Amino acid sequence: MKKPIAMVRWIVLAAAAAALAGCGTRLPFGGEPRLSPPPQPVVQAAPTSAGRPSVLVNASPQRVQETIIARAQRRGTTIVGANQTGVTLEAPLASSTEVVEQQCGPHRPGRAQRIYLETIASGTSTVVSEDRFIVDDGASVCQLVLTPADVENGNRALTELKQQSEGQRVAASRTGGRQPGDAGGGRRAADPVGGLEPVNPGRPVVPIQ
Repeated sequence: MKKPIAMVRWIVLAAAAAALAGCGTRLPFGGEPRLSPPPQPVVQAAPTSAGRPSVLVNASPQRVQETIIARAQRRGTTIVGANQTGVTLEAPLASSTEVVEQQCGPHRPGRAQRIYLETIASGTSTVVSEDRFIVDDGASVCQLVLTPADVENGNRALTELKQQSEGQRVAASRTGGRQPGDAGGGRRAADPVGGLEPVNPGRPVVPIQ
């Protein structure tokens, strides 16, 4: 009698184990399979911008733009264009820093750095702000997120621009509105800003120092 009872117990235990094993895969009638949620992607925090370099210049936007263009020409920097709200400059970039590559990808041949210097009138003064961009293949544009060090360096360059623009204003006032070297009074015969094609202010640009 003991053997049949032991056999029955073994059969019952085996059946229970099989039933439990089937619970994980058996679905109720009309039910949908339950799938584990996919792992969440790891998202890296984007760099935080420290702001834009900016300075208030006690001169008109036209005077400031003339100074920007003169500085660029002395440095051999390409003047992409200008309009009433700013000047776009561009210079080749021989190599990229680690920060630039993190934001805009590995360095590529022909990479350039653009700067958009916005010149907005504020009363009789001008607010000059700077945006920086990386340009690849002449078309692919990546705006740079500036670090505190970038902003500090940009402000230093804009302060130099401020001093030169205000110095020209003082010199012009002493010569009756003429720039040193002008043949006649009043407005300059050659307007370096008006002769340039307009440029979309939002177009990528990079700082020129």
